[in-house]
Amino acid sequence: MLAWGTMLVWGQSNREVAMSILGDLRAVAAKLSHQDNPPICAFCGKGKLVLIDERPDRNFGALGVVEQTLRCDAADCGKLTID
Repeated sequence: MLAWGTMLVWGQSNREVAMSILGDLRAVAAKLSHQDNPPICAFCGKGKLVLIDERPDRNFGALGVVEQTLRCDAADCGKLTID
C-alpha cells in the first residue's frame, strides 16, 4: 500500500520514491522560507540577505544539495554570502 502523495516507479522501492518526494518538498519549502523571511546579514546585522544565484553543489549536487549566493540589501554593506 502506498502512502498519500507517493507513486510506484518501476525499479524503485516505495521508500526510495517517498524519500525523493520528501526531499523535493523540503527543497521547495527552503526556497519559499528565504523569500518570506530572509535571513539577516552576519556582517552588518542590519540588512536582509537576498538570493542572487543558486546552482547545484559541486560535490553533492547529484543528491539535491544546492549552493546559494546571497547579497546583503543594506546600502552600506552589500557583502556576498555563499551558503
